[in-house]
Amino acid sequence: MSEKSEDIDVEHIEQSDCILKDFPLQELKITERPSGFQIVVRRSTLNAMKSHGRTSMNAEVGGMLLGNLCWDSEPFLILEVSIIGKHTNENAASVTFTAETWDYVWKEQEEKYPDTNIVGWYHTHPGFGIFLSQMDLFICEHTFNAPHQVAYVYDPQSEDDGWFFWKQSQPTKLKSLLIIEDEPALPITISSQSRRSFKMRTSADKITISEKDFPATSPPETGGCFVKTLLVLNFSMTLILAIGVVFLAYIILQKHEAPILRPLEWKSETPVMQETPAIPETPGTLVPVSQSDRPAENAETESENVTSMPVESDASAENDTPTENGIPIGNDTSVENEVTPLSDTGH
Repeated sequence: MSEKSEDIDVEHIEQSDCILKDFPLQELKITERPSGFQIVVRRSTLNAMKSHGRTSMNAEVGGMLLGNLCWDSEPFLILEVSIIGKHTNENAASVTFTAETWDYVWKEQEEKYPDTNIVGWYHTHPGFGIFLSQMDLFICEHTFNAPHQVAYVYDPQSEDDGWFFWKQSQPTKLKSLLIIEDEPALPITISSQSRRSFKMRTSADKITISEKDFPATSPPETGGCFVKTLLVLNFSMTLILAIGVVFLAYIILQKHEAPILRPLEWKSETPVMQETPAIPETPGTLVPVSQSDRPAENAETESENVTSMPVESDASAENDTPTENGIPIGNDTSVENEVTPLSDTGH
């Protein structure tokens, strides 16, 4: 850590602050040194930081960068190794280096990497892109404020990353980075649709790393067939189970005579009049009709009709008529067929 100066810029790096060392042309497999301040990082260091970041896909993690500030004809920074920041306070949007974190880092540096210095820090932004937040800027300004110190940000969800260095007292995103391929790069863990090609530019040459340089991580064909078979079996079992449930429900409803299984019956709310029995048409015979067998409104009319109907004498009653000298008494032929009205009181 160093005190904050008025103007922090890589242009202010002095040779006296650097280690004299040749530029690693052979390790970089290039023939000419790019001009200006350069940052060189080993692939093993990048892999270590990304592996640490992938251990926490929903919370920020971080650590320290160790290396050396060197000079050949111009300054360049070489990043040798990273140290995981243990004992940090981590949450979804920030990571805090505690006193225990610094004690652990200094101990690791002293025991394992005594020929290096702390030249920057790294942390992750899981799911929200590559930039420096206000808290990140505060850490850069008050902790990693030497002109050569850098910051590395990595998003483990999108596999994007970015480097920031000091330019006119502002952490500025780096456009070019030189990588020493001392080990293979980690495979991309996101889907092929999310892979983005990116470019590394230098003043001398242009290196393009595209999607074809990263092997796909999809399962082999045999595994794909096995997965498809499992999906078909799962669908078949689900369909059979659904049919069985419907059939069982139908049996239960039928057993309990559920209304849903009965045909609907239409019932008229209008009362149906019972048909009145036919009256035999025997001449001279009266057949009484029950009051319940006829409508109430016609009862009085039928009563009047009954009283006006003629009544004929029975044959036996004719023989019982008293006679005198063989001649019926009171048998007037002029009134033989006279109709005697029935009294209403008789009913």
